[in-house]
Amino acid sequence: MSYVQKTDNKGKTYYSFLIYDHSLKKNVRLKKNDIINRFGKDITNIEEAIRFDGLLRAEYDSTRERYKRLMSWTEKYYNFAKLLEEYTKRQKRKSPYGWKNNVHYLKYYVLPYFLQVIENNNINGWHLDYPKFRIWLEDEAKLVRNNNIQISYCSKNHAIKALNTFMKHLLAAN
Repeated sequence: MSYVQKTDNKGKTYYSFLIYDHSLKKNVRLKKNDIINRFGKDITNIEEAIRFDGLLRAEYDSTRERYKRLMSWTEKYYNFAKLLEEYTKRQKRKSPYGWKNNVHYLKYYVLPYFLQVIENNNINGWHLDYPKFRIWLEDEAKLVRNNNIQISYCSKNHAIKALNTFMKHLLAAN
């Protein structure tokens, strides 16, 4: 995060902000209209720029911490991180053009549910919790990028498919 001083067509000075865009995987500059929509006004002096830069940093840090909490199962249960890695390799081999979908839903919905929400690290008992998983998907599952929006019906089906393919992978690995 940083801010830069810019000058518009009329010679008026304002401040713009550089933020990291995860979808583009690079830094992007917020446009003047984006700044006005986000903060309610144009940033014209250095004090405001410093203050709003701090707000953007706090927003970024809170998003990063939320993501870390979501992914804490990778550090808590080392064997599941390794299983996810093996599953990813197998999916790349089995479905070279469509592997990302299953891995995404397994990583962000299935494993966090079983390892964080119900704290069941015994895969042999997961089949007992399938109905609870479906209810959780219906009632509580939220988008990874936006914590306020529930996932779509299609995403729920993808999460169930990811669970099924993961279980098949474990069965084939034995």
